[in-house]
Amino acid sequence: QMSIRDRFYTRVQINGAEERVYFGYFDEMQREAAHDTASEVRRLLKLGFSAETVRRAIIRMNNADQLRAIVEGVVDTSGDAMTFALAAVDWIDEYIETDTRPDTLAKRLKDINRRLDIHILPVLGNRPLTAIKRVEIIDMLKPLWREKKAECEKVLQVLGNVFKRAENRELIVVSPNPSYGEMPSSQHLEEPNPALRYEDAPKFYKWLCNDETLNPVARNCVRVQMITGMRIGEVRKTPWAEVNLDDTIWRIPPTRMLKGKIEQFIPLIEPLREIIKEMKTLTHNREFVFTNNNGKYLDENVCNKLVKSNDFLPYDITSHGMRATQTTWQEVENNRPEYLTDAMRGNAPKGNRGPYQRHQNHLKLRTEMMREYYDYLTSEI
Repeated sequence: QMSIRDRFYTRVQINGAEERVYFGYFDEMQREAAHDTASEVRRLLKLGFSAETVRRAIIRMNNADQLRAIVEGVVDTSGDAMTFALAAVDWIDEYIETDTRPDTLAKRLKDINRRLDIHILPVLGNRPLTAIKRVEIIDMLKPLWREKKAECEKVLQVLGNVFKRAENRELIVVSPNPSYGEMPSSQHLEEPNPALRYEDAPKFYKWLCNDETLNPVARNCVRVQMITGMRIGEVRKTPWAEVNLDDTIWRIPPTRMLKGKIEQFIPLIEPLREIIKEMKTLTHNREFVFTNNNGKYLDENVCNKLVKSNDFLPYDITSHGMRATQTTWQEVENNRPEYLTDAMRGNAPKGNRGPYQRHQNHLKLRTEMMREYYDYLTSEI
C-alpha cells in the first residue's frame, strides 16, 4: 500500500488554518494534470466549498474539469435538473457517511466507481433522473446480463441504491430499476476456473513444498486442497474444532459444505496428517486451521495470489481450479468413472444420491484414490 508520501496534495489557508487535500497517486497521475487539479482544489476551497466536500468529489473525478463539475453540482441536487451522475455522487456521499466497515471501504468504493464508469455513466450519466425509463435500463444491460450475469447483478445493485436514495429524497416518485425477473433470459455459461494441467501437477507441487519464500499458511492450504480435492472455500474455513489427529477421518458437517449439504468424510492419510501437524505450530491457538494475522480464516485471494506467483507455468491458474486437476488425472490416467471422482471431491449430483452417498462414504476406495494421487503429485520430489 502507498503511504501519503506517494500522493499529490495541495495546501491552502482558510480562515487562518491550513487545509491539506490529497487527490492522486504518483503512479496514476501525470504531474501536469496534478498541477491543474491542485489549482482547482485551491480555487474551490477559497470559494467556500468545504474541504470535506472537495475530498468526497475527488473520489469521483479523473481531472480538474470533472472535479469542478462535481463539486459545483453538489450545490444544486434537486428537481428535474438532477442528473444520474450527480445522484450517484449524492448516494456515494451518504454511503461514506453511514459506512461501518472502514477497513474495506476503499475497495468497495473502487468497485462501485468501476461499475458506474464502465456500465452506467456512459449511457445514463447526463440524463435527468425523472427521464430515465425502466425499459432503457433493461436494453442497456441486456448484453451484460447474458454474458456476465453475476457482474450485471452487482451493477443493478448500484443502480438500485442510487435510485432508492433519490426516491427517499423525493426526487423521483418510483425507482425505474428493473428486478432480476424483468431481465431477459440469460444465455450465460459460467466459465470454469482456470485449472492446473495434471501433467504439470508434480512440478507445481514440488514448487509448493520447496519454495520457502511462500506464505506457509497459504501454501499448506493449497497443498491440502490438491491432495483432497476439496473446494478451496471448504479448506480455508476449517476450524480446529473439526480436526482430530487421533482419528483416521476428518469429518466435515453438512452445514459447512458449499454444495450438496452432505456430510463429507476425508481420510486422514499420513501426508495430510503431517501438513495439519505443521499447521498446529503456526495456528493452534486460533479458531481456524488456515488463518491470517487477524485471526480470521484465510482469504481466497491470498491463495490465488500464491498459485499465480509461480514463474514456470505459461498459463493462468486459480486455487479453485485445482479440483479439476485431480478429476482429470483420475479419469484419464486411472480410468475412474465420473461418479467416483465426484464423490472424491464432494460433488453431490442432482437426482438419485444413493450411489453417490455410498461411494463418498466408501472410505477404503477414497483412501486408495487419495494415496494414488498423492504419489503422483510427489513423483518429482
